[in-house]
Amino acid sequence: EVGKYQAVVNETSEERFARVQSTVEKIVARVGEHREYELKKQWLWNKPQLKAEFIRDVLSIVNSEIPDGQDRYIVVGVDEQSREFTGCSYSDFDDDDLRKLFNAYLDPTPLFEVMRFKAANGENFVVFRFPYQPGRPFVVKKDIKENHVIHLYVGEVWHKPGGSDTPGSGKRRVSSHSELLSLINIEPRV
Repeated sequence: EVGKYQAVVNETSEERFARVQSTVEKIVARVGEHREYELKKQWLWNKPQLKAEFIRDVLSIVNSEIPDGQDRYIVVGVDEQSREFTGCSYSDFDDDDLRKLFNAYLDPTPLFEVMRFKAANGENFVVFRFPYQPGRPFVVKKDIKENHVIHLYVGEVWHKPGGSDTPGSGKRRVSSHSELLSLINIEPRV
């Protein structure tokens, strides 16, 4: 399967970057968006409504099941419909700004890595790599509002379960007790 790999024990940063670029380019060309990959032509968070959408995208990925040794990705600079790399500005994705944003709105703060690549067509694209997340579920810890409209509420949990009951990009708000419990990572300690 494209995108699947075994955990690499001593993978260097260079090897990880090469693996991620190759994997993402294959997924974009062959599959497009699905439960392990969110594709975005652009990804803005300069207005409250856009910031809420940005946080929902991150939540949907990090709350999806990520087996140990595998990743989930948000790829920016790709047209979801045509599956073409359209480009984006690297400067829009500063690691420190993103960490501050995640710290402000998510509990706990997810593990992530921002990777910058150039596609074969010469366009820049950015990959957010989310590895296995031991602290699921991730929850909104601060409202995002504008005037009297709340775009994202404290306590919301979003995920990307996949399957036919998940429309559009596959992300949806957790809507039941059993669904929430299924997200909880309980790791045995021996």
